[in-house]
Amino acid sequence: MLLKKLEGSEAGTIGLPIRITVLSIIGFVGFYTILSALGSAPAPPEPIYATADISEFSLPSQEPGKEAETNLSLLVKVLDRNNCGIENANVVAWSPDRKKACSGITDLKGNVTIKVTIQPTQNQLIDIDFDITDKCD
Repeated sequence: MLLKKLEGSEAGTIGLPIRITVLSIIGFVGFYTILSALGSAPAPPEPIYATADISEFSLPSQEPGKEAETNLSLLVKVLDRNNCGIENANVVAWSPDRKKACSGITDLKGNVTIKVTIQPTQNQLIDIDFDITDKCD
């Protein structure tokens, strides 16, 4: 019964083409806005890593009751994914407890020498963590 009523009626189609056109244009404009926002987003930073000239070292044995500081020069090279040195990178060497830090800024070839002073105690594990920030200001 309902089908026979709709058969002769074109009321539902009046204005339909213009509605489809308007809604399609609005959808395309929204889609373009999203794509342009994604296209203009800044690129993520390139990965960088650091290598040191030594991976382990021995502290000189101390005389009983006498503790002396050990000075160490640590050569660090900061590289990008193409193994090219990164200029002006800030390199920070942290003690394991994060209470002491030594830092330096790389040269044109990505090299920096960090002076580390170690005060050894008995059974102390010495470990150095690096934080690297690209392009110092």
